[in-house]
Amino acid sequence: MNGRLSQSEPTAVGGSDVRWHGEVAVRAVRLDRFHPQPEELSWLTPAETGRAGRLVALRDRRNFQRRRIALRYFVAELAGVSPGSLMPSYVCPVHGEGGDHGRPGFHGVPGSFSATSSQGWAMMAGTMTAGLRVGVDCERNGAADFAGFTRLMHPAEQVALVRCETAADRSRFRTECWAATEAWLKLRGTGLQEDPAAVDTVALRSAGTVELLDAADYGLPESLVLALAVG
Repeated sequence: MNGRLSQSEPTAVGGSDVRWHGEVAVRAVRLDRFHPQPEELSWLTPAETGRAGRLVALRDRRNFQRRRIALRYFVAELAGVSPGSLMPSYVCPVHGEGGDHGRPGFHGVPGSFSATSSQGWAMMAGTMTAGLRVGVDCERNGAADFAGFTRLMHPAEQVALVRCETAADRSRFRTECWAATEAWLKLRGTGLQEDPAAVDTVALRSAGTVELLDAADYGLPESLVLALAVG
């Protein structure tokens, strides 16, 4: 593979074909259609297995395992290595490097990777291009319809929100702002340690740094809002 996946090559886990956005590969995986075999489950580290075990619902435990294995396949194809050889090293802005959560990374593998999940789907983005960083987020439309969300919006976003004509438009726009903010903060590696209200996604989208992806391109339902940040 050597850092470049085929546009038409299906993933080993039954997800969508990869789509390229410049030097960034993006893939979606429907988790309930991926059933890892014992050998694939053995790739998970004790920390990952322990984290899965702490989840109460069986579906949540299985989806956590599926996401981690699907990400290994994706990164392995980009890097041209065996997925079973990948040893994760996540980076958390609070707890540092080497844990089981935060920004995805793998020992000995250069590049930048990001992953997200919602409503039974996993999205992953990655690039092997030196100096380029990525962040991806997926949110259910309407996820930002809660009291006080406006306080999390940048002033430019609040102005744009007022211009939305219908309640449905406002709901969609809020979700788009949140997905775009999350993608940008994942790119930066700060997460919500950085004030979301300081992130002007109107400007980021205008500059092309953050892009809203078409869910239909990945076989996802239109009820999901996808955002990709590259910089």
